[in-house]
Amino acid sequence: MNALRHAPAKPMARTDSLDGLMAWSRRAEWRERFQQTVDRHIGFACEKFAVAADDLLELLGPMGGTVFGCAFEDFLTLEEEGRNVVDDYLKRRGWKEAPSNRAYIEGLRHSVVSLYEASDIVPGVSVMVRDLVRAAIRCASANTRPPARSANGTALPRA
Repeated sequence: MNALRHAPAKPMARTDSLDGLMAWSRRAEWRERFQQTVDRHIGFACEKFAVAADDLLELLGPMGGTVFGCAFEDFLTLEEEGRNVVDDYLKRRGWKEAPSNRAYIEGLRHSVVSLYEASDIVPGVSVMVRDLVRAAIRCASANTRPPARSANGTALPRA
């Protein structure tokens, strides 16, 4: 399986662009570990339905990119023998990243992959989030930013 070819293409550089890090993860020293991570994420489904990983990602259509993204972000958090792909990339190529993008990548490095249930949603105000994987941790998230207003004072929808 070659899930690396399923990386979502990005037409232009953005603050949260992972293009450099994705290219770094294709290096020989990281390729096998990344492939193992992808297999861990989709291997069961491939086996259950007797389909190759590349075919599964293609069958999933637009959701294939989401599955790939989950596996990639999980890969970014892994440490083996004291090494991590993000740490390695930032040490050697971090100087090429904008400060905001570097901070984004560092945040991904220390993130926790999980599955969350959102409930009690009040658009633009708050949401209750429950972690479905780790002991049902619940937290409330409130939007403390005041809404943007048009020239006549009408609240504008958030992006």
